[in-house]
Amino acid sequence: MFKMDVLEYNKKIDLENKSLSFHIVGVFGIGMSGLAQYLKWKGFEVSGSDRALFLPENKSLYDHLLKLGIKLYAQDGSYIKYSSPDYIVYSTAIEDGNPDYLVSEGIRRLHRAELLIELFEHGKKGRTSIAVAGTSGKTTVASLIAETFERLKLDPVIIVGGFIKSFITDMYPGNFKPGNGKWLIFESDESDKSLLRFFPDYTVLLNIGKDHYSIEELIKVFEKFLLNTQKGAVIEKEIFKQLNPEVYSHLDVVLFSDRGETNLDRNNWYFENYKIKKGNITVDFKKNDICRHFNMPIPGKYNAGNFLAVQALYDLLNMGKIVDISDFLNSMTVFQGVQRRFEYIGKALKDVDVYCDFAHNANKIEGALKCAKGLCSGKVFAVFQPHGFKPFRFMLNELFSAVEKNLGKEDRFILMPVYYSGGSCIPDPKSSDVAEEFAEKSEEPEKFISFSTRNELKRFLKDKTQCGDIVIIMGARDNSLPGLAKEILKEI
Repeated sequence: MFKMDVLEYNKKIDLENKSLSFHIVGVFGIGMSGLAQYLKWKGFEVSGSDRALFLPENKSLYDHLLKLGIKLYAQDGSYIKYSSPDYIVYSTAIEDGNPDYLVSEGIRRLHRAELLIELFEHGKKGRTSIAVAGTSGKTTVASLIAETFERLKLDPVIIVGGFIKSFITDMYPGNFKPGNGKWLIFESDESDKSLLRFFPDYTVLLNIGKDHYSIEELIKVFEKFLLNTQKGAVIEKEIFKQLNPEVYSHLDVVLFSDRGETNLDRNNWYFENYKIKKGNITVDFKKNDICRHFNMPIPGKYNAGNFLAVQALYDLLNMGKIVDISDFLNSMTVFQGVQRRFEYIGKALKDVDVYCDFAHNANKIEGALKCAKGLCSGKVFAVFQPHGFKPFRFMLNELFSAVEKNLGKEDRFILMPVYYSGGSCIPDPKSSDVAEEFAEKSEEPEKFISFSTRNELKRFLKDKTQCGDIVIIMGARDNSLPGLAKEILKEI
């Protein structure tokens, strides 16, 4: 795999030169497609390639990028026949033997993060940047901030790792929005530690869970990121307890607890009284003598924590000078959500609700399972497609614990074959073997099963689901999963 140590990069791109051209390898990746849109908005010539260029699940993104004037090619090196870009842009997922690399002799290579850093630093002139970091919830929180600011007519620039429903237009697919306001809102990705090259004005640090790295290593990563932060941070209080005080001593800090518990220590925000009654979801945000009652537009205690973090940001930014808190909260109550973030697909004929979620690590899966159990009057059928062999191996212990704690004897956790998008890897473990291993050590072994094909899955769900049950399809990277959820909706 071709890798660049992003921490050693020190060359600059002349972004004032609008004649520059960029070719993006893997352009249908959620981060890469957002980057392509950002570049095009800035006036550069942009092309891209992808292994999955003509798959039906990518047609919407394909059409959006073409409308923006981004030239698209199969990932077979053919782009070089029609253009000679100044830069070829890659992510950590791209292998050294990629066909687009093999024909790129003499073309400078740029890691995705390095280009984003240059663009953000260039674009920060006259803007205030807000980075959202953490193992889970980054996309939802960054999208919530962006949509709330947009509703308040602050016109932010945003680039996130999901398609925000309210920002989907004929031209833009929803993971990037141009803007003329003072705010720049983006996610900071810890998966390859590229976030350590960013120097945001403000950071929202949501949580730390085992994903890509150990907890200990992630704490060090986020400590360095806070050192890079310039003005202030919203930090979840359990993380705050683990941090070296030197990393935030230069910052204004507002704490929040995402666990729905009583405030026992510092003057942090917390929530309580999370309730679902007749389809209405309410919660109270509290700090000292302040209580802010909130009507949630989407379910889940973990989402109560996400909304809490955003209203804590309101305090950190001292936004009361320009926006009344009631207007801010009201803007959050109409949040339309993000595709594949506990997205409601519909109700099947037998009165079974079907959802689709991007959950792909143990923390996110646990949050999705808790949310499903809280809404469900029957059984939960949780379907998980791992998004790669290495991430799957890394999360096994935590995944078993999350499922064992949150699903009962009548529920089912269904493992599908690991999603493989190409490249070199060790094809281990197999989902069927993991399901057997989990069943052997479970007190309720019947809840762990696996299927080798989607047709088998659909036949099983058609046969076993009943009125009041919930089916949730979980997994990352594979854009065909929402289509699977819609097929299940029709067939059960």
